[in-house]
Amino acid sequence: MGLKEKLPLINSDNKGIRITGYIVYAFLALMVIGAILPSSPETTGVSEKSADTDSGSASDSSGAAPSEESSTADNVLSHSGFGNYTFDGQEDVKATVKKGTDPIHMMGTPEIVDSVGYTRDGTQYTVTSTGKKVKGYIDYSGDGYIVVMTQKRSSLTKNEFIDILNTFQRLE
Repeated sequence: MGLKEKLPLINSDNKGIRITGYIVYAFLALMVIGAILPSSPETTGVSEKSADTDSGSASDSSGAAPSEESSTADNVLSHSGFGNYTFDGQEDVKATVKKGTDPIHMMGTPEIVDSVGYTRDGTQYTVTSTGKKVKGYIDYSGDGYIVVMTQKRSSLTKNEFIDILNTFQRLE
């Protein structure tokens, strides 16, 4: 017995149902292939600034090209569109500025919200965790940006991470 006989939508006598069957099964096959294939990382982190400057064709999750990020002065970082910002612990934490209107939609499914707080400039952040990994989402969505903070070293505790988030400040 062949594959065609096992698929009821393709095995139908009605031509319209067969065509619909081919479309449905093709869509399902593409969904499975898309779930199996790995996605490439698309961030513009502080530690990757030179690589991102060379690859201007990458895009973030919103579909827009990420802006370049560079260091301008003592611990002051810059992101075109978002502006200048700084925070303590830049050697322990990577900041990624992404276009977005809601930090909740940027969180992964397994991430659990641990706490909420405010940065030095009064902007709300959300801390999430997945096992030993901790992430922070700073909500500048009113300006169209979300800053995602991730650990560079796994030995950074959640309290140390929150202390770093508390020092984040967007400079005018």
